[in-house]
Amino acid sequence: MVSPTAAADGSTLKVSPPVPQSPIANSEVDSLTPRLTVTNAEAPFVSGVLFPHQFEVYQVNGGIGETLVDSGTVSQGSGVTSYEVQTSLVDDTSYQWRARAVFQGTHGPWSALAEFRIDVPLEILAPVLLQPAQGEVVETLRPVLEIQNPEIVGEPGNVFIEFQVATDREFLNIVSIMSQEMGTHPIIHCSHECQSVSSALTRQEKTSATPSVDLEAGAIYFWRARGTNGSISTFPAAAFRVAETSEITGEFSAAAFFQVSSDASSSDSDDEDDSSSDDSDESSSGTDADEIDLSEVTFLHTNVSSWAQTSTITSVTVGAPPICIRHTKAGKWPTIYTGGGVAVEGNPWVFAKIGGKWYAATWEWVRPGQTCKERGAGDFRTHVNGAAPLTSWTPQSGERVGFMMSTPARLGAQGPKRERSNVVVVTWP
Repeated sequence: MVSPTAAADGSTLKVSPPVPQSPIANSEVDSLTPRLTVTNAEAPFVSGVLFPHQFEVYQVNGGIGETLVDSGTVSQGSGVTSYEVQTSLVDDTSYQWRARAVFQGTHGPWSALAEFRIDVPLEILAPVLLQPAQGEVVETLRPVLEIQNPEIVGEPGNVFIEFQVATDREFLNIVSIMSQEMGTHPIIHCSHECQSVSSALTRQEKTSATPSVDLEAGAIYFWRARGTNGSISTFPAAAFRVAETSEITGEFSAAAFFQVSSDASSSDSDDEDDSSSDDSDESSSGTDADEIDLSEVTFLHTNVSSWAQTSTITSVTVGAPPICIRHTKAGKWPTIYTGGGVAVEGNPWVFAKIGGKWYAATWEWVRPGQTCKERGAGDFRTHVNGAAPLTSWTPQSGERVGFMMSTPARLGAQGPKRERSNVVVVTWP
């Protein structure tokens, strides 16, 4: 069964080549990790021996041998052997694959090359409107519109939510169109009444926006939303964005109507009121609650859990790097100076669950108005200022990690303010 010398095709195991069954003939598959199946290699001189089968997958770009993208060996099946590709392939791309039997360091001849193409269907389902609820009376001329994010089929890239507000249920007279990246929220100034009615959903499972113009007090409006990875023209200004992959636009949600109170005030005046009080000792409450119970957190630097939550995180984005924690008090907290004479506004915080327990530590300084740091997953260990066990921790893909901003707290409470944002938990990419 084992040849003492290699055959002309280089094989050293006397078996037949497997025969590709699927996918073949440049067929289209709708998975980025397809299952490859062959009719088993056969040994004409022995019986009862099971040969592991080795598979190789190549990206097609003019020839084989330079673009091996996945390989693996699996036990022989009954009659046929299947292998599920372990590397996520690329949509709208052609691939070739082959297989052979292997046994104790020897290998049989390769099968013929089979070819397939990845064509994953993309679909963005309709979102669900959360607030304002049907028939609700809102107390501001620019109410917060919030939706539950649509379900996504496939990998359409970055998805944005298009919000539309109109004076009629047919949306013939649209007064405002807003675009917001799915799972993010703009800077919104409002009192605790604008808290989401969907407290069971995390911040990343929702998207919100506010009209681009003041609505009319006492009037009734209709609104709806949909998801897209393509371009959105906003009203009154036009914007254009190019899709990262095949452009797809989902269905609109069911429409809902709300009424603007006859006593509603302009959000612009609310903003002016907020800014005029920034320098006072009094501070308003933030609009979003902590997503971690801070009484169960071990603070490895200053315990800021009792500090006033005056800022609201509007979005957290995790790159490799940067890491950005955008919040409503960026550029508004008082500035202090470090020992090196550097002006700083506060500290970003990271919350890690290690051994079933939450730990929190500052991991950088931020300058006035700064919200992004050029850091990635491996940087926390050396930037938490000796705060064990975070000094030996690196977040893993799929891990839940918390973020917060505060006025300077790394070396104890510093400066005239003792304030922080809410804590937002994200899934590490």
